[in-house]
Amino acid sequence: MATEDQEQSIFESINHALKLQIDLAAPDGGWQSTEKLTTSESIGYIFGFVDGVQQAFKVNDMDTKMEMLAAVMITLLGEQAGTASARKALEMQTDQDFDLARKVAGQQAVAFIRDKKPPMGLSHILFGHPLDTVYGLNSDTGENTSSSNNKDSSNNTKGCLGMLLLFLVLAGFSAKFIQLLIV
Repeated sequence: MATEDQEQSIFESINHALKLQIDLAAPDGGWQSTEKLTTSESIGYIFGFVDGVQQAFKVNDMDTKMEMLAAVMITLLGEQAGTASARKALEMQTDQDFDLARKVAGQQAVAFIRDKKPPMGLSHILFGHPLDTVYGLNSDTGENTSSSNNKDSSNNTKGCLGMLLLFLVLAGFSAKFIQLLIV
């Protein structure tokens, strides 16, 4: 069970990771609307990423989980779009695009925490690329493919350490969150 300070650190770190992905995909001049950020895939990714991090850090209290999801969406999308997207996320549980993005995001969140592999699925979605080309998920079966070849997976993890350090620095992760990752 996470303490209140740990929950705050988790919340801030989720926001940093998702905001970095959004910023990396932003067109020149920034986002003029939240239209691309509120598609079923984008909302599914945000939902799945939040849920994956919460599961990895054993945030189990349902009220805390829902409050954190709503707070992340409001922080990223603004009050109106964030509130609407949090509601929409609860209604879209059976939508195929939402579900695939949720699975990809959850797996990327866990891969980031366990294997230090930077998550980039939301940027991928915002650039308009199909989700079946995102690492970690076979879209036909929904199964995790990141461990199908342990040697390649190990080499990919080692190769991503420099990218991870850059990602952590650019995202402004808190020292508390980095300590949670290391422990």
